[in-house]
Amino acid sequence: MFGCRAGRRRGRRCLCHRAVRSHGKLAGYRWGIERKAELLKREREALTARR
Repeated sequence: MFGCRAGRRRGRRCLCHRAVRSHGKLAGYRWGIERKAELLKREREALTARR
């Protein structure tokens, strides 16, 4: 998360897209909720493929 706060411009290098609200819903991503959801989906698929 520190990289995001330090002003990094590329979302894919920041791990802040993994932050989720306590109620489990997505919120608060600089590049939009749709992009955040897509990044999380890709990571989930990559992890599933490795198993």
